[in-house]
Amino acid sequence: MRRAVEIKFMDGTSTVLELGRATSLKSDLGMIHLERMHDGKWRLLWSEDIVDEFSKIKSFEMIRED
Repeated sequence: MRRAVEIKFMDGTSTVLELGRATSLKSDLGMIHLERMHDGKWRLLWSEDIVDEFSKIKSFEMIRED
């Protein structure tokens, strides 16, 4: 099983963040939180109301391989 987020930038480049955990939070604030963990993987946290004002990011692609 593999979980990752690929961040695609407007200049055509991209980076892949391997996820060790992904958790949904109940919050009144829109947020996305990526945190590098000690094992080198990334933790992704998000709220129910996400603000989509990312001027340099073309897209976030969720990768799920089971």
